[in-house]
Amino acid sequence: MTSSMESNISAPWMDRAWIQEVLRDVEMDPSLSVTDCHVTDASSKGDHYLSEMQRITVHLQRAGCTNSRMSLIVKNLPAGEEMRKQLACSTAFPNEIKFFSQILPKFEAILESAAAGCFKPLAARHIHSRDTVPYFLVVTDLAPEGFRMAARQRGLELDHCLLAMKALARLHAASVALRDSDPLLVESMKENIFSEEPPSGILQGFSKPSIVSIAKLVRQWPDGGEATATKLLDLADTFCQRLRQQLSPEGNRLNVLIHGDLWTNNMLFKYNDVTGGVEDIRLVDFQLAMYSSCAIDLQYFIHTSPRDEVRVAHTEDILREYHRELSSTLQLLGQAGKAVTFRELMDEYERKGVYGFLISLFVLPLFMADCENAADTEVLMSGCNYSESSDERSSNKEFVKVMKRLLPLFEKKGFF
Repeated sequence: MTSSMESNISAPWMDRAWIQEVLRDVEMDPSLSVTDCHVTDASSKGDHYLSEMQRITVHLQRAGCTNSRMSLIVKNLPAGEEMRKQLACSTAFPNEIKFFSQILPKFEAILESAAAGCFKPLAARHIHSRDTVPYFLVVTDLAPEGFRMAARQRGLELDHCLLAMKALARLHAASVALRDSDPLLVESMKENIFSEEPPSGILQGFSKPSIVSIAKLVRQWPDGGEATATKLLDLADTFCQRLRQQLSPEGNRLNVLIHGDLWTNNMLFKYNDVTGGVEDIRLVDFQLAMYSSCAIDLQYFIHTSPRDEVRVAHTEDILREYHRELSSTLQLLGQAGKAVTFRELMDEYERKGVYGFLISLFVLPLFMADCENAADTEVLMSGCNYSESSDERSSNKEFVKVMKRLLPLFEKKGFF
């Protein structure tokens, strides 16, 4: 059987022999042979912006065993020259590689030892990685287990949101326990691409066009106004600084290792074959993981992921589910003294409200765009005014509806 890997893989040195060597080491089986590989794209335009992902289907032979198949996900630097240049000197890939290779295994060991059999894995299993340029990460593919993304543009229903909060709370609780035993490892995740100083070119390249585009849109609304649009444009010059301020840990007792990018496409769901109901979840993409307030993840999730009707009616229910799971997991981990009341959590959530506002301006138009109108990262990185060319992200009807509701609330709170 002829391998199709050599012609399709974005890193040519990742050939069949290399995959075989890696899997022999990971599986601790020198008899393992890779007989065939096939590579396909693992994401579509608009699904991810900071990486390129491919799926490798590997056919295996082992001594004394029937032939088997394994599916892997390989995450590389994106193809665009400017994005590769920016990401090569950012924290995105090193953070994710550290999270998968060092931190997640400790999290899952902590959770498993506290209550054997009660906790499912938080994410895919790390297979191999390289933390120097050119970065790459290889993890197990969760698709063969039945996990898949929810509909990105529709937004999550309440049952999906509650399941996401349980997974997030376990992640946060495990980080509290790990900080007790290995504070240096936890606190080594000091920044992400949003908090880097000087500001990342990626942050600047993405944020200003989004804000300009939204301000332009506000001017066109019958009930909009020049004053609101002008205030939004003024924000563009201080956006990066305000984002960094919100992410600063500040010695907060609610600090944890946050996911940092918890939105619809960074969660994979499994559905019941009979009822169709959602029953399990795995988290993916830890490129924005860092040590910060747990409320950063909550604000990010609430302002990017639920269907807007769910966001309006059930934000408190979603946050209560997070608080319940966080409290019960901390107790199981022997960390009950670190728990907070729901009122304390809500106070922190409100204190980080500006972050939810900034994220709504920055990434929500990207996340809600259809594939045809997804942002071209190379155009953004080139410094072109994307909002004045072919950018139709903010003309999305659902996005317009959401922003017409949210902007007056944000303005009333004095966020801009």
